Amino acid sequence: MTAQFPDTFCLDGQGFDLVTIHGAPLFSPAEYGLFPMPRITACWRGYVCQYGLREERLVLEKLSLNLPEDAARPPIGGIVPEPFDRAVPRLFSTVYENLGLPVPFSGSLWIARGFIPELYVHMGFAPAWKYTQVRSLKFLDGRCTAQQDESQAMEAVRRQKAAQPESA
Repeated sequence: MTAQFPDTFCLDGQGFDLVTIHGAPLFSPAEYGLFPMPRITACWRGYVCQYGLREERLVLEKLSLNLPEDAARPPIGGIVPEPFDRAVPRLFSTVYENLGLPVPFSGSLWIARGFIPELYVHMGFAPAWKYTQVRSLKFLDGRCTAQQDESQAMEAVRRQKAAQPESA
């Protein structure tokens, strides 16, 4: 399996990869009548979400997805996607920008930045310990109730893994 595009998270003006979700799923295109298809091996889900915080509330800011050419592209939260144009090459056929769509999530999200290239494996999604900066965010009904820096804990995981002998 090819390494996959992660969902992303913008926090304090910085971009992070969303690396762990503890709780119910965040956003489902199917709930909006959208059924994405994989177009590239780096995105088998057929879509990527960008989340953020607005007034300490979790929101979906951007949705990029691949839909069949003849698929409906309904507004989401009053926002219509960029017009589909086959002549314009891009990774995703349909992009909704500036959504600000509230996500009533309860649970925790781990977000990370500063991926360590030496730890790259050409499959799936990268786990939190493969990043230099890691934060956990706790949510209750979409409201952020706590944030914590997990970077030192992930550094300890890297040290522990480095100390383990490689299996044959």
